[in-house]
Amino acid sequence: MRDAMAASVCGPAISGTRFDNLVCDGFLPLLATRGGIYEFSYWTHWFPGDLPPLVGRALRDLGVFTGRTSPACHGTAQRLLGWLIECERQTSAAAGSGA
Repeated sequence: MRDAMAASVCGPAISGTRFDNLVCDGFLPLLATRGGIYEFSYWTHWFPGDLPPLVGRALRDLGVFTGRTSPACHGTAQRLLGWLIECERQTSAAAGSGA
């Protein structure tokens, strides 16, 4: 599905992790509003795209991304990012700096 989307929508202009970001942050959310087969499971299980090195490394170190049996996916990476942002927000709020 990834190769077909890349070829038909972007051609050689956008590929690799940048294409995955475009799909997860743009195409799939827009398609989900129309219903049909483009539901949440495509978004969560899609390739992760560009990840901050800390996130990819942490998920590998934790044994979440283990390769073929448990590949890297967008939803898991987004959940870790959300958790890190929430931790930072709580730390900032506790220190009185707001977030």
